[in-house]
Amino acid sequence: MLIDSETLFKDFFASNRGYLGTLLQKFTMYNIKAAIIMRDQNNLQSEFMEAIAESQKRGVLKLFADIEDAEKWFLSLNKKSKGELKQ
Repeated sequence: MLIDSETLFKDFFASNRGYLGTLLQKFTMYNIKAAIIMRDQNNLQSEFMEAIAESQKRGVLKLFADIEDAEKWFLSLNKKSKGELKQ
């Protein structure tokens, strides 16, 4: 899933709302790979950066500054899964 942060509603990243945390939970639970295009990642609060860092370790959600890098990540996931099928 590819998400452009500019299309999200204003409070999506607000810590008191919990939207990002809920989304991360669902992505993890259902093993959904997602990328958020966020040109200015400095706006994220530290607790969300920690949650996103943990999600990045698991390969569930990654932040990217541009769509090209996100696409490369998705393509690399496809190559990894094809390699696993051959074994």
